[in-house]
Amino acid sequence: MKHTKGEWKLRNYIGVTSESVKMNKLQPVYYQNICSKKFPGGTIITTCLSKDKDELQANAKLIAAAPELLEALKGSLQMLEQTLTYRNANNIKMGNVFLETAIEESKIAIKKATQ
Repeated sequence: MKHTKGEWKLRNYIGVTSESVKMNKLQPVYYQNICSKKFPGGTIITTCLSKDKDELQANAKLIAAAPELLEALKGSLQMLEQTLTYRNANNIKMGNVFLETAIEESKIAIKKATQ
């Protein structure tokens, strides 16, 4: 299974679903689209829904960062495996550069999803 190629980004517009207003006038449901890089004219990847705008934006940011998070995780795993192999083969406690790189890549992806 393959996902739509990143970069994914958030549309600036946050809307209110018309059905939610009809069903519950006191608490509207907000939505925000996550789109491929080429939007407009591109692909809407998904739409986030929430009754809370802050939660909506947090969820949308996390989903939009998914391709980068996946790549960072794959890279981190590869570096961790290389470090373990190196340490085991040489019976020494070196290789922290690999760990630091993996940690830094993960922090960058997580920051994109959370800020």
